Amino acid sequence: MANGNPGSDQYFVEVNGQRYGPVGLEQLKRWVMEGRVERQTDLIESVSENRIKAESLPDLFAVSTTPPVQAPPAKARPAPSAPVTPLFAQSAPVKKGWPVWAILLAVFGGMGVLCCPILAAIVIPVFAQARVAAHEAKAVTNLKQLAIGVLLYSEDNDDAFPARLDTALQTQPYLSPYVMDKGIFKSLNPDGGQILGNRVLSNHLVTAVAAPRQTVLFFDEKPWRPSWALASFVDGHAARSPFMQLQALLSVNPFPPIPQESPVQVAPPADVGADAGSVPNTPTSPDTGSSPVPGNYPNQDSVPNPAYPPDSGSGADGGAPQQNGANDGSQG
Repeated sequence: MANGNPGSDQYFVEVNGQRYGPVGLEQLKRWVMEGRVERQTDLIESVSENRIKAESLPDLFAVSTTPPVQAPPAKARPAPSAPVTPLFAQSAPVKKGWPVWAILLAVFGGMGVLCCPILAAIVIPVFAQARVAAHEAKAVTNLKQLAIGVLLYSEDNDDAFPARLDTALQTQPYLSPYVMDKGIFKSLNPDGGQILGNRVLSNHLVTAVAAPRQTVLFFDEKPWRPSWALASFVDGHAARSPFMQLQALLSVNPFPPIPQESPVQVAPPADVGADAGSVPNTPTSPDTGSSPVPGNYPNQDSVPNPAYPPDSGSGADGGAPQQNGANDGSQG
């Protein structure tokens, strides 16, 4: 506020956040006449820092009798005096170079970006092979469980194989009570296909198989990459073998052929003569009723065939045949 000596007061004029001054009351009146200071303009006392409105000064807007001082033309941007510098002015930041950690981070980041495609080309095939190997191990386990299920079924059914062994799915009604996982009847081959069975074994006895360890029971329809076959065998084990070897095992007859009995050769009995004049190995005449002696018949291992008559040289009384070939009249 104005005191007893208004001319001695100094004020700052605040316009748009900028302070101008300090100026006295006379200078303020000139700015009022120039339109730079209005009634609602903020004035700040230089000593007490009190903020007042320009209209609160009674003598500021009174009509002056003294002629106005010619003021310089107003500029587009009023700047009556330099703005007040803050007490704690901040200096402009000094530009510095990049820190070491930022440089290292940029270098290693660039190397990582360049190495990512190379690492991906190495790691992705390895992961793919590991995934296929895991599926293959699971498939071998499933085939082994199928073979064990067939063996358990045969123990409860007089050692007989199931009635249908064309595919694993066809054996599901027979093997369901003996397996826990119902998913083992389907193939895990990435190329598709199904699990086939050895149809030759259907309704046969397990004990009739000649070589259970080499006889295929179940196998994957399609080979695993590149050319491996997965199969289970009658003895209950499962293995991984070349696909061509599996085809060779399937072509072998699992049941051994029944050997044919050869006819028994009966040796002739020892020569026993009733008298010294009898000839060995001479059959008796059928008219005597005595049992024939094998020796001169076409089939020596059987009873004499009526189609082959006895030797014409033998007599009706069972004696030795005549050496001279004379007919005794008994044979017609």
